[in-house]
Amino acid sequence: MTGSVKHAVIPVAVLLVVVGLGVVATWPSGSVEAEHYQRFQDGKSLYALLGSRIHRGDSLQDVEEILGAGVAVTKDVDAIREFVRREASLNSESFQDGVHPGDVFINYPYGDESTTLQFRNGYLVNHDPTLYYDTEPGIVIQGREEIIEVSGEEEAIQSAR
Repeated sequence: MTGSVKHAVIPVAVLLVVVGLGVVATWPSGSVEAEHYQRFQDGKSLYALLGSRIHRGDSLQDVEEILGAGVAVTKDVDAIREFVRREASLNSESFQDGVHPGDVFINYPYGDESTTLQFRNGYLVNHDPTLYYDTEPGIVIQGREEIIEVSGEEEAIQSAR
């Protein structure tokens, strides 16, 4: 190898390393559904994530990494707590965590509607991913013994798990 070729190899190698690091740094992190939901806030992506990536016991920070920041429920919180309390007495398997006075409810919007998740001490409670498998908003999902139509108010209620 001649001297000029040796000197050219080092800058080219450095350039390739820098370009490689740049590609890795800008490579999308997280799933396609998470990125799609965070950008477009569509129900289909949200339900796919609620059924596959979001689990009972996940921290609020973990949920926010996947779904982005939600909107804290400040109106009608007592009505949501009462609903969860009633549902827990009827369906303790899906609402096994019940409701406590300090629980926080966060809405994750899609279109003109939203799904509500319940957090206690910074961790997700009363969430059953199986309710979201192979479904999307407006589609019938399996509830207690009967089938529940998911839309509007019932949607938020089902999602408080």
